[in-house]
Amino acid sequence: MIKEYDTFVMNVSDIEEGKEIELKLRDCETYEPKAVRAVVWRSSEKLPEGDRLWVRLSRGQPATNEPWAMKIIEDLGDPLDREG
Repeated sequence: MIKEYDTFVMNVSDIEEGKEIELKLRDCETYEPKAVRAVVWRSSEKLPEGDRLWVRLSRGQPATNEPWAMKIIEDLGDPLDREG
C-alpha cells in the first residue's frame, strides 16, 4: 500500500535524488513524525511502487506541484527521541 508523507526543508536542493539519505517525515494520515533512511526521486516514474513524498518549505508551503517518490530503506523511529 502506497503511503503519503511530507517533509520540511529550507531548500529543495537539500534533498539529493537517487542517493540514500536521512529524512524527518510526517505521516500525512496520522501526522506522526518519523525519521527514516530513504531514497527519493522527483518523478514517480522512476519509482512507481514508491511511497509519495510531499516536499514543503520550512513555513509549510508546498515546494513542488507534484509529490516525489520515496522508498524507505530503514525506519529510524521517532525523530523527537533522536539526538542531534
